[in-house]
Amino acid sequence: MSYLARFRRQTTTTQPSPSVTLLGATFHGGAVTTPTCRNQLLPSSPLSPRQGSLRRPCTNSLETEQQEVKRLKTYAAEVCRSKGLPENSLEEFAAINDIKLMMIKLMAELSCFHGKVQAAEAAKVLESLDFERSLGDRLRACLLSPNLTAYVTDLSAKIFDFSKKNPSVFKIPVEALQDSDAMDRLDVLMKKILTAQRGNMKQKLIASIEKRSDLSTLARSLAGNCTELTMAHWARIAFMQSFLIDFRTLCSHQKTANAQPEEASTGPSLQPQTDEGSDNNVPIDTTASASHGLGEDREDDNDNEERTWSFSQYWEYLDKVLDELKEEAQQKHAFPQARADYIKHETSRYSLAAVH
Repeated sequence: MSYLARFRRQTTTTQPSPSVTLLGATFHGGAVTTPTCRNQLLPSSPLSPRQGSLRRPCTNSLETEQQEVKRLKTYAAEVCRSKGLPENSLEEFAAINDIKLMMIKLMAELSCFHGKVQAAEAAKVLESLDFERSLGDRLRACLLSPNLTAYVTDLSAKIFDFSKKNPSVFKIPVEALQDSDAMDRLDVLMKKILTAQRGNMKQKLIASIEKRSDLSTLARSLAGNCTELTMAHWARIAFMQSFLIDFRTLCSHQKTANAQPEEASTGPSLQPQTDEGSDNNVPIDTTASASHGLGEDREDDNDNEERTWSFSQYWEYLDKVLDELKEEAQQKHAFPQARADYIKHETSRYSLAAVH
């Protein structure tokens, strides 16, 4: 017996016949059997009849996605109805099938909502009484500034522009700067407060003249707690007081001259009587003519008398005086700082001269 035959006989008697499955055929020892049932084919076999059905999951996934979107839209409509919103308010949001895009849109909506809330709160602050009082103190401090070159002309616009660049100075909410309607209301409020503050300051100046109050009492009355007074503030307050005296004298002269008959006013022989009569109508403490300190030129006096002033135009008159000082400063100095120093020096000199 050959070695090969003996080996085969030993393996047949001691071990079960191995079976190997390969491509649907089963080998039992040396015999090969093929499956008789179609279901015994391997699913992964390229010959499987199911290979055409591999595209079905894609179609099913699309249908599932559409059903999910429909379900989300239905739920979004229910939420809108429960919150009192239009039913289609969340329809676009529910159709977003990417969670990252959905979060970005949600964050944008929240930021927009937060901005609207802040704008509404800022508008409420601007309409509050506390803000109006605070703004009044700051505007009064502006009117008392010794560097001011006009009390009426373009003052409101300049302060308004300054407040937009420096909102913290006037305690203006930053969110209000982006709201055009709120800024329009603030502009109107500033003009209203400036008018009221000028009227209040004028009344206090008149009262100090009639009561012959000292300058320190007047300064404290005007400033209150809105600003810390310096010597420059005192000089500017004395400047306003002295020119109010001069302006009242001018108005009294014009009133007396206009009250006389036209024939008498044109007669050269009656002109001195007109001057004397006008002086008698003015108290002795109001005959100071501080405007003459701006120059001894009679042409300036004639220019002042050409316009008929009313006592309510005091601040416009003060602006005209400051305009004349600015013209003098431009003629004498070339640099802006030198001009400002000149105006400050001249207002101090005139006011101190009138006080003494």
